[in-house]
Amino acid sequence: YRRYVYDTYTALPADVKDRADTLRSQYGLAPIFSYDTFGGLYLNVEQICENLRSLLAQQCRYTLAPEIIPEEEDFVTYFLNESKEGYCVHFATAATVLLRSMGIPARYAEGFGISAADFEKSRDEDGYFPIDDSQAHAWVEVYDPYQMEWIPVEMTPGYTEEQGQSIPEEDNLENEDPAVSSEPDAESQSSQSSSSIPETQNANRPGMSANWIFVA
Repeated sequence: YRRYVYDTYTALPADVKDRADTLRSQYGLAPIFSYDTFGGLYLNVEQICENLRSLLAQQCRYTLAPEIIPEEEDFVTYFLNESKEGYCVHFATAATVLLRSMGIPARYAEGFGISAADFEKSRDEDGYFPIDDSQAHAWVEVYDPYQMEWIPVEMTPGYTEEQGQSIPEEDNLENEDPAVSSEPDAESQSSQSSSSIPETQNANRPGMSANWIFVA
């Protein structure tokens, strides 16, 4: 399975890989290696994700009404260098591409963010509770080879588990649909089933904590 994960989830078209490498060079985003408790060298994926999250937050602004990315433009390059604005789909897509370009298995995911308050809602006869469309979300899942599991990683600025959504008050624009070229619209989906991601930690290597609850 590990070979399949690395072969599949680090793959990028050659031209996309070249542009991602250029962006990483431009912004100083590079692999980070650390030592574990036994003195072994390993790729510190958690720190790389933290650096990438900081870069995206500094470089780009969250909005539900971003500029439409021209079809002939590279999505991630235009997002980071030109429009510098977007919602969860933009941030998650950029992070997935940049992580893969460093040889880190990453996959783009969509679902719904569920907060603790949602579990206080009244349930129907089948045990389901309603989820608002505003809780639709996109994120990145990164493979941790030491824990051998996929870890959800949040890349959208301002998103917290307690909020269950990532819409700053000034950008909460009702009845305005964001348009993104050739990308799924994660802000307009619905679902009524839920699942939680367990939080685990490897004792010898600092694994990546799973701190998010999502609906698949």
